[in-house]
Amino acid sequence: MTLQFLLCGLGASILSLAFGAESPLEVSCEAEVSKPAISISETVTLTLRLTFAGKHPGTYRLAPPPFGDFHLLSTSESSRAGQTPEQTRLISTVRYTLKPRRAGNLTIESATLIYMDPSTGNEVRRATPELSVAVSGKDSRPHASARTALVWLLAALLAVYGLVFLRGRKPPPPPKPALKPSLVLSLEERYLRELESLRTRLDAGETEAVATGITALIKDYLQEKWSFRCRELTTTEVISRVHTSTLPPIAAGALSDFLRKSDLVKFAGYRPRPEDWEALFDGARALIHG
Repeated sequence: MTLQFLLCGLGASILSLAFGAESPLEVSCEAEVSKPAISISETVTLTLRLTFAGKHPGTYRLAPPPFGDFHLLSTSESSRAGQTPEQTRLISTVRYTLKPRRAGNLTIESATLIYMDPSTGNEVRRATPELSVAVSGKDSRPHASARTALVWLLAALLAVYGLVFLRGRKPPPPPKPALKPSLVLSLEERYLRELESLRTRLDAGETEAVATGITALIKDYLQEKWSFRCRELTTTEVISRVHTSTLPPIAAGALSDFLRKSDLVKFAGYRPRPEDWEALFDGARALIHG
């Protein structure tokens, strides 16, 4: 997967409010996974921890690792700051929920923190080490035969109990039919369902309709969720307005990333590689999950 850039917290606006224009004493980027070994049916969380400490830290952006061997299910971000007479410290934490695409010893490549020193105008880069996750092809859920035996055992016990309980007892009157509760979907659930319906059209070969439909779907979601009107705008116009919009930092970065993937599909004449389609749908899910 092509390296994608996520604007973490719109670093320029956050750090410029908290600090001034001198180089910080500390800039670091650490990475860890929640579990070193999982099964193919499980998920793993990648955590990136960004630390800035000094009197006047500058601005930054984060280049997350490409998730070629994993599906990106969701992204979240949190920040906390502390202050002493000598320095101010800001710690920003970004978490990615991943699901493996295959079994094996999978590698999560390095993430890169790009820090801009306001006093010199130079970039300082910090890269995390590569991480490995051992993925087993066996499902960690109970074996089907064990589940079946347990179901039959419970059914037999319930049958015996029912016979004993009902012996000598008149059957109760039939209950009144219960009203079927109406299904109320959240905004995210509704748009995720529409996204999956587009995937079925992709399987039917409607590639151009799917490519334009998924972009329109995301633009409608942003307008309904964040009042960000962009349905009639081009990709260039949308990206130029992201920085002045009311979108939260995570959503702004995910939107820029999704639109670049959408353009790759269009430039390929709506006949891209299968992995490009997967990347486009993964980017849409990440944006809706928020």
